[in-house]
Amino acid sequence: MRPRSTPHISLCLLLSLCLAACQGREAEPPAPPAATRAAPTATAQASGDAAAIQQVFTDFQQAVATNDDRTALALVASTTIQAYDEIRRLALLPSIGGQSSATSLGQRLMAAMLLHHLGEDRLQAMGAPEIFAYGIRHGWIGKETFARASLGAITVEGDTAWAPLIMPGSDETAAWSFRREGEQWTLDLTLLMRLADRSIQQAARQRGMSNDEAFLLLLQEALLPPGTVPWPLFVAEDASFSVLLPETPQRIDHSDHSGHLVHYLAHSPTAGHLLVARSQLDWEKADATTVIENATQGLIVGADADLSDIRDLQRGDRWVRQMTITLADGRRGMGRFIIDGDSLYQLLAIAPSAQLNLAKTQWDFFFASFALQGTPPPATD
Repeated sequence: MRPRSTPHISLCLLLSLCLAACQGREAEPPAPPAATRAAPTATAQASGDAAAIQQVFTDFQQAVATNDDRTALALVASTTIQAYDEIRRLALLPSIGGQSSATSLGQRLMAAMLLHHLGEDRLQAMGAPEIFAYGIRHGWIGKETFARASLGAITVEGDTAWAPLIMPGSDETAAWSFRREGEQWTLDLTLLMRLADRSIQQAARQRGMSNDEAFLLLLQEALLPPGTVPWPLFVAEDASFSVLLPETPQRIDHSDHSGHLVHYLAHSPTAGHLLVARSQLDWEKADATTVIENATQGLIVGADADLSDIRDLQRGDRWVRQMTITLADGRRGMGRFIIDGDSLYQLLAIAPSAQLNLAKTQWDFFFASFALQGTPPPATD
């Protein structure tokens, strides 16, 4: 189930996954069939709709080839930008890995890739149109794919139209959708996203994989250097959480006057040290603010650490604090504290400064893969 090699996100990623999962068969929207080679309807020919739709595709093709973000943005439907906004909001939630019950597999992959390539600060500052335009400028939608592609027969129904994207020398097609908004035909990429999501979910089921397993495998294959062995999924003994780790972690239990603390510690030559710690909370002794502040001070004192870029997020009754860490010996890292119910989870990733760039790539899916039994409520801001 390995996707075609690409570091890109969004349409480029999902198109490659869709075609890889649909070997030799055509993708069809619910109705009418998009991937059909029947002749265009007389209505489309008479009204000029087919010609207008073909021009939209040609103009979009040219915009992708020249990284013309303004033209590309003007040619896509508002539903496409709305889909990007939903994915942006998902990427900014504390745990992408824990969204399986409410979010499609394709959305989770796109959100994780967005977060990896842009970083949280840039995502916070950018709106959905800016993200789409940024992707066009930086070639996230494959130029080679569009340079060789053409539209098949166009089917029009009212203000909606479909056509297959045909690749020379291949029987594989992917359905493209168009919407009339006002007087202008626009390209609606949401159908392709849904088809790709359906295809990779079907491929996961055929291989006996859950959506979570498929998400973690595909995320690693998209981010890791070629030849790197994907990390296995570790599930806590009580199934309270799961997370990707490079090895079976060492468990260390510690009890004192403040309660019982369980550490799960793993190490990788490239990712450094990875830690998940879990402790039970007594709400009669402390509130959430006190718990988070005590954990923060404990990290500063106990690890002789300087903390920066501290930010707090709250989703319903789940409080998250994340930070950048610098240790006295020069090592650097990232941390995340999560209050969930009666538990405090502390996630830490630490590596020498010299290997920080490679380590951060692996930290991305360490943090993105962390999933609790429950899923945080959607963002309301």
